[in-house]
Amino acid sequence: MLKWQIPDVVWGLLFGVFVTVVAVGASLKYLPSPLEFFGNESDECRQSAIQTKEKAGTGEEGTKENAAVLPNTQPANLKNETNAQKHEYDCLIAKYTGNLADFTRWLVAVTLLLAFFGFWQVMVSRDTAKRQLRAYVWAFSDPIDTDADKLLVRTAVKNSGQTPAYDVCCWGRLKPVNKPLPADCVFEAAPGRIAGPKYVVTPGSDNAFVEGADPPLTVEEKSAIKDARQDLYFWGEIQYQDAFRRSRKTKFRLVWAHKSGSSRGTWVYCDNGNDAD
Repeated sequence: MLKWQIPDVVWGLLFGVFVTVVAVGASLKYLPSPLEFFGNESDECRQSAIQTKEKAGTGEEGTKENAAVLPNTQPANLKNETNAQKHEYDCLIAKYTGNLADFTRWLVAVTLLLAFFGFWQVMVSRDTAKRQLRAYVWAFSDPIDTDADKLLVRTAVKNSGQTPAYDVCCWGRLKPVNKPLPADCVFEAAPGRIAGPKYVVTPGSDNAFVEGADPPLTVEEKSAIKDARQDLYFWGEIQYQDAFRRSRKTKFRLVWAHKSGSSRGTWVYCDNGNDAD
């Protein structure tokens, strides 16, 4: 039974939206506008420099008053101006360096996300290529004649994939069941590893196996099938290995649909019992 899966395009779109949201959020946090970057930082450093200058000026005035010597205050003022400018420049360099470090961390994070996204795309592409190239094996049974002395079912094992199926082995059972199907009816399961010869089914080709009822159908059972009092079921399993060395199984269950009162008809897939991986 095929299981519904979210398409790879949807996953890619969701991941792209996630990366975009992270990038925009990081940009808003670590990348201020030019006015904020050059204005606010400069104002903060300028205020810090003024405060440093005032503290330095106050200290020098107190020293000069104690010494009672004040021949010329211009050199001291120039020195304070120089120290204040140096403090302002050091402050700006420190803040810009910090912002640059934050931006670099953000850039590294986004780069890692993009690298992960690229790696994920490569893995998705590889998985898609495997699904396109792998072997897909299924069964198709030929019509039978329920009036035949020995009832045998010939089943073709077909490969509709693009690469060969290796170590193919088959198992099947043929059994009449009363109508309607009893609720407690159990269809025998195939063994975990089917015994018997193994072969290769190349793309576009088919191999066949033949299965009969064990024990053989009685005259009464054949009559009940023709009169629609019983249904004839044929089910089984195909085990094989694809070109990528992965073990796979195909399960099938068919019921014989015949014309009323006739031994002729065709096989029809049941609602349950058909599955493949």
